[in-house]
Amino acid sequence: MLRVVSLTILSAVLGTTGALAQLTNHAEIRPGLYFDLWKRPFPPSPDAWGAGGWGTTNLFQAGDMINYQISCTRTQPIIVGRLPQHLSFVLDLRDISGKPVPKTRFGGDNSKPVDPEKKRARDLKVKNLGPVTPTSWIFREGFRPDDYFVITNKGVYTLEAQIRVWTQRTNDQYGVVLSQPVRVQVEKR
Repeated sequence: MLRVVSLTILSAVLGTTGALAQLTNHAEIRPGLYFDLWKRPFPPSPDAWGAGGWGTTNLFQAGDMINYQISCTRTQPIIVGRLPQHLSFVLDLRDISGKPVPKTRFGGDNSKPVDPEKKRARDLKVKNLGPVTPTSWIFREGFRPDDYFVITNKGVYTLEAQIRVWTQRTNDQYGVVLSQPVRVQVEKR
């Protein structure tokens, strides 16, 4: 079984465009604010770190709980709020030939677009509105691919995931921002 631990690798896998895509588990939400996927339970036990028990990776099992992290590289805090689960993620899973994998009912119900009429944080039911700094990140449980997609065949799939958060977009205007995509592999055994 292949295990990849680096944050970015080049791989000959089909992406959502049907072309060769780069696997990456680190994407920008906005300058200085980033989105990463993590494996294993949160919060991790102290003895799990470095023992292969958790961390960033580009390979997940279809039944794994995929957790996420929002981190900041700026010295000034960035205010971030989490959207409700059904608005948080934009997920796309493709097989090795680039064919999209259909979503389960749960996956469809939890992949809703944001209503453009709802522009205020309270209208969108934003949670945990607060600062993210280089020393205070957001770690949360995200999703299980098996819950969101009907994965019937064994094999390795390419998952493209984006997260929506409530944060500053320009100068003093806040709103929903969609991250750049992360692309990881999901294996069904």
